[in-house]
Amino acid sequence: MRPWFASVTHLYLHDLQITDAVAMALLDSPHTGRLRVLQFRASELSPATERVFWSRFPVPS
Repeated sequence: MRPWFASVTHLYLHDLQITDAVAMALLDSPHTGRLRVLQFRASELSPATERVFWSRFPVPS
């Protein structure tokens, strides 16, 4: 990711299906600190990754 990405707060990727590796990269990136909303197409994350990921990026109600 690029440093400009650090200013992004909402990311809508409705055509993207993410994997555990992508989810963990988003969680570990120093550039996603301001990211509050992340939406993407349904994915098959492992239960462990899903718990960590959804605690950081809650499902919108």
